Amino acid sequence: MRRPLIMAIAAGLTLSVPGALAAQETTPAMSGASCEAVSPRDPADFDAIAATPTDGQSGNQNVATPEATPFAMPAGDPASDEDVAQISEVYGTLIACLNQGDFLRVSALYTDDYLQRNFSPDAIEDMDATPQAEGAETQTEFVAVQDARILGDDRLAALIVTQNPETGEIVTYAELVRSGDNLLIDKEEVVDIGSATPTS
Repeated sequence: MRRPLIMAIAAGLTLSVPGALAAQETTPAMSGASCEAVSPRDPADFDAIAATPTDGQSGNQNVATPEATPFAMPAGDPASDEDVAQISEVYGTLIACLNQGDFLRVSALYTDDYLQRNFSPDAIEDMDATPQAEGAETQTEFVAVQDARILGDDRLAALIVTQNPETGEIVTYAELVRSGDNLLIDKEEVVDIGSATPTS
């Protein structure tokens, strides 16, 4: 498998930010994010993750449809500037790694539970494939953290804005958990589908 679909923002959907989403302030993207900023997973991890039983392991991302109930951020205090900066760093790094096709490093930014919930055992074991970079015409760009809130002592929620020359702008709801000094992505969901126009 050349490129496992590891997150909702890589799903190739064209999204807009209407209504309540558009009213949120955004935090500009950090420039110069490097994939090398994150250490790659040990490929041996995938065997253990794939072998761990989990309920509802299907390999399907939770992607909204135009008929879905309008998205609303969960209740929570606004995240601190430091938290927002850390979320921006995670997603800037993630996009850089996706563009390089480096899934050993991409997967290192996600929790084991996320991988188990969203991918079949075979797909997990294929994540150690040799990196294959995306062409410049299809690379994704991290745009901004549109909103970020504290859900608990070790959990944050955020709206992530990305864009792609082929799909236009994409907005994803994410939940991240603390792991030591780092944040790991534990949930992702495309929250709205609209009429954003891809660039040519």
